[in-house]
Amino acid sequence: MKCVKCNREYPDERPVCPYCHTPNENIDMETYNQVQNNQIDQNRLEKRLDFNSTMVQSNILSTNDKYINAFIGDNVESYRKGGLSFAYFFFGEYYLLYRKMYLLFAAKYLATIILIINMIISVLKTSNQGIIGCLIGIAIVQLGPVFFVKKYYMCHVKNSVKKIVENNKDKSEGDIVKICMQRGGTDLLIPAAIVVLTSMISMRAENMALMKTYDTHVRDLSVKSTVYLNLLEANYENFSVANKDECFVTATTELNDNDLEPFIEKNVYGVSNSSNKEINNHTWKYYNKNNTDYYFTTYKDYNYMISTKNVKNNKNCKKSIDIFINSMKFE
Repeated sequence: MKCVKCNREYPDERPVCPYCHTPNENIDMETYNQVQNNQIDQNRLEKRLDFNSTMVQSNILSTNDKYINAFIGDNVESYRKGGLSFAYFFFGEYYLLYRKMYLLFAAKYLATIILIINMIISVLKTSNQGIIGCLIGIAIVQLGPVFFVKKYYMCHVKNSVKKIVENNKDKSEGDIVKICMQRGGTDLLIPAAIVVLTSMISMRAENMALMKTYDTHVRDLSVKSTVYLNLLEANYENFSVANKDECFVTATTELNDNDLEPFIEKNVYGVSNSSNKEINNHTWKYYNKNNTDYYFTTYKDYNYMISTKNVKNNKNCKKSIDIFINSMKFE
């Protein structure tokens, strides 16, 4: 476009000459102003939409943060930062249950069981390489989560919150926060129950092992002893067993050149009251002195004395003594 006044060139779409400001005769100013206003309005609308979109995104992020904080509960910032998990280092799989990471707990235990089975196979095959590999694998499975469990937990939290929001679109923000608190947080009941159950099973297994019996002899007297009493020899003439200073069992024999009474008097001096106890078709004289039980009898050429004492009313001691006494039988 050439200006009619100054003869200079300028773009056709300009409404006036930029040099002398003479109006462009080819442009209708009313139409031009309307187009310009529409363009300004469009620009404003786009900016407003961009602003609204930004605010909506900001509100969504803020709302999600509320849900995530509600789901995690305590120590939110620690999980957001990530890093090593000292809680897992000290409490292991119980920490996974405490934080409701049941899937990771199951995966860890399954991997441990598989590695233990493989190690047993390697031991049977005397494969040193296999044993070392399994030991390394077990160490990784046990200690590995220390390095990634926080990151895993945050992924678990975000996925859980996303599902909660998607499944509760008709709920208010406050209701969703409550659901997040219920689904997340911590659970002390399950790890505590497992600790108690494991302890009970362990104690039961230990007691069963301690109550395992085997046959032994005191001259012609056959008895059953428990592992708890720790009678290692198969045959005795005399023995004395003290288990942890709380359980005593003794057996004494001597030739019966004399009557049984002097033998009794020598061992339980000053005690006169006695009773007879029939044990496996054989009669024993029973005495109690200073909370110690004494059993006396004669068989063939020997006098026999069995004494027992449960110092601290220990259950294993009581069972062991009962098994021992009730099994006494002359061959």
